[in-house]
Amino acid sequence: MDKNELITAYDDVAKLTDAAFMTGRVAIACKEAFENKSARAIMDGTITGKNDTERKAAAIMAFQKDYSEMNTANDAYEMEKNQLDLAKLHLACLRDILRIEELAKA
Repeated sequence: MDKNELITAYDDVAKLTDAAFMTGRVAIACKEAFENKSARAIMDGTITGKNDTERKAAAIMAFQKDYSEMNTANDAYEMEKNQLDLAKLHLACLRDILRIEELAKA
């Protein structure tokens, strides 16, 4: 195995960690924006309902664009997180291969 391959794997993990962090922040911001908008609408009486489920459904209907953005951002975060997990697994495999090669030489 080439050591450059291991260095590339470490770089990939670093880049994907950064990307997952940034998409996670966007997902959190979208969720907070939707929840704040919903809470304001409930407080001022724009959204009504007998229970929390009805109010949540009404908020989703009233703020469809925000709800869609929240779901899209969350999906993007999940994708980045999955890519990061795969990169970490790849790195672990490369490290194991390197260790096996070192043991075989000994």
